Parts: sequence; structure tokens; C-alpha cells
Amino acid sequence: MEELLKQLLSENTELQALLVVDEEGIVVYKESREGLPFDPEEAAVELITPSTRIDEFLHDSLEEEKGLEEFIVFSRRYLFLVYKLVNETFLVAVSSRTPLYGRLRFRLRSKLKEVIKQL
Repeated sequence: MEELLKQLLSENTELQALLVVDEEGIVVYKESREGLPFDPEEAAVELITPSTRIDEFLHDSLEEEKGLEEFIVFSRRYLFLVYKLVNETFLVAVSSRTPLYGRLRFRLRSKLKEVIKQL
């Protein structure tokens, strides 16, 4: 898993950190670049609670089969992407804000099956 996360980080220069986190906010895997002005682990943990609540809402209220697939948060300088994996785990990507975030989303989504396979 570490190699896959390193590969994704090296192929996408706007990415600052990639983390696999469980539903309770425990970081299972992490790869990040130096120099972030915040702790990417703390950011990932803070994003899990709203992600799990949105997932529950989609399941319970809207009766969506899959629930949450992707959750994106834009800040002034950063982009946070959360993808639901399997067994209540999530991939959290921290990126510099970029106008080409659609390309980044495509690249991350194309690797989700590999990430899930390695869990």
C-alpha cells in the first residue's frame, strides 16, 4: 500500500498527502510531502466524521445503495478529497488548490480499485 500511495504522490505534483483512515479516524496508511502548515493526519480525522454522517444519511434517508462515494472540501489554499473504500475505510487526499482538480479526481478515482485490492 505504501508503494501505491508513494506512486500516486509522485505522479501528481499537486497532491500533498494521501491517507487511508478507518471510520474512527485511525490512520492506517500515510504518505505525505514535507512542509504542510498543518498536520494531514488531523485534517483526515476531522473529515471522517462528516463523511460518515453523510454516508449514513444517504443510506438511511435516501436509501442509496452505495452511500457516499466522494466528498470534496475546498479551502482557500487546499483541496480535500475523501473516497469511501471498503469496510468503513476512507482514502483522504490533500492537494494544493488547482483549477485542474477534475484531472486529479480522475487520476485518484482510476486508482481506487487498486487501493481497495491492497487493503
